[in-house]
Amino acid sequence: MKVDEHQGLVLLPFVFVIVVDVVMESVRNGLMSEMFYVDDLVLMSKMLEGLREKFWEWKEAFESKG
Repeated sequence: MKVDEHQGLVLLPFVFVIVVDVVMESVRNGLMSEMFYVDDLVLMSKMLEGLREKFWEWKEAFESKG
């Protein structure tokens, strides 16, 4: 089931926070390696391979929630 909402809808920020919170539970590793600001996600790692792994974990987590 796909649900679309109109941009500017008052409930959108609330819905976004709920969805991101559910996704974060399964993949969040810690404050210093992932940061959130409004609708942006920053992933950090000392090695490129570590960054790739984090990216794919987050991508799969968001895709699994639709």
